[in-house]
Amino acid sequence: MSVTLSRISLFEALAHATRVADKNSPLAAAKFARLEAKAADRTLMVTTFNGQTAVESVLAGDVADDLLVYVDAQTLYKLVSAMPEGAITLAMNGNGVSMTTGDGKFKNDLKIGADIEIPVIAGSSRTEMARIAGVEVRRLARAVKFASSEDAKPALMTVHVGFNKVEEKVIAVASATDGFAAVQSLAPVISCSQAAVEKGLTFTAPFMSLILEAVRPDDQVTVYRSGESRFIIAVTNDKSGKNLALASTESSVVTPVEQIAAMIKSTKSEADVTFEVDTASLENALDIIGAYSGDNSDLAYVFLSIHNGMVYYASNPTGNGQCRPSILDGTAAGPNTSRWFNPNMVRRAADLMPEKTKASMPSKPKTPILLMGDNIRVMIAPMDNTALKDIKVEEATAVELPMEQPILAAVAA
Repeated sequence: MSVTLSRISLFEALAHATRVADKNSPLAAAKFARLEAKAADRTLMVTTFNGQTAVESVLAGDVADDLLVYVDAQTLYKLVSAMPEGAITLAMNGNGVSMTTGDGKFKNDLKIGADIEIPVIAGSSRTEMARIAGVEVRRLARAVKFASSEDAKPALMTVHVGFNKVEEKVIAVASATDGFAAVQSLAPVISCSQAAVEKGLTFTAPFMSLILEAVRPDDQVTVYRSGESRFIIAVTNDKSGKNLALASTESSVVTPVEQIAAMIKSTKSEADVTFEVDTASLENALDIIGAYSGDNSDLAYVFLSIHNGMVYYASNPTGNGQCRPSILDGTAAGPNTSRWFNPNMVRRAADLMPEKTKASMPSKPKTPILLMGDNIRVMIAPMDNTALKDIKVEEATAVELPMEQPILAAVAA
């Protein structure tokens, strides 16, 4: 009983599989990978399951006989990582599995697990909800950057993806918040079933991170319902032969989608200040301010000020010094106003923006700012810290360097 397949295909499948395999899980099967080779289909199926989420890849191979074994997922992944490019053959060897490279230079034996059972995704009942291009799925998945990581806030440790009808089109909208910032990421769908319109799914933040890691821009993704609380994400690619499935249970708590939408809408409608800056300039400003941060008790925060049509940034004094008011590359309109922000929040938003970052906010103190890019909206609440005092902005004056005399002119003189 043996199967021969390309090393790169097996490596990529195990890279996905080990993202859910867990040696520390109380579930005995969570550390194992299920390997099933089928001679009739000429495929090897690799499945891992941690009790909630399953990952399954179907790979093309030269299968001599059917094979079903369970091996330690991390061990197999590390071994395959160390192998040279080319073919790899897996075969039964007594009470274990042997792995041999095509050139015969590398031979390894792995122990197999006993009394292990891992459920497979293949063959599960499913109802199609939507098909989305890989590049758009990645746009949606980036919303996970704003989900909470605090266990005390389970509803905020999620990302909700809804299929909303806008005029005659269906748009997928991913929403997330950690309580201090909120995001809406929008993406078109290739198709959406009528039953899924105005419905959605709530993913846990770890699962959405898994999607972000597993899906490439040129993949095609199909979202399925599988029962009342289970879903399957099928990821395929005709060019590369990728055939990957991710399955999990829907989060038992729901992202506060309506509140996120209402806050973003009200911030935009009440805004009387707008500005547009080069995203590179904003990121550079964050780098400068970050240079002043010391330890966790000596952080440099971001002061943003709209003053006479210019956008200024500065920091509070720290043990390393202070960033004085400096100008961002861009333009602004509206009354003068200023706000303090957490630099980490602004950085996350800037990472999602295109070449230009557009923003709007009410001039009223202590109101949020809304940063906008290509199909992305990020609302950030200002810092509520009485120790952070507003910084006076002074009009900048250009400094001209003296012009150097040309060498030839100096010699001639």
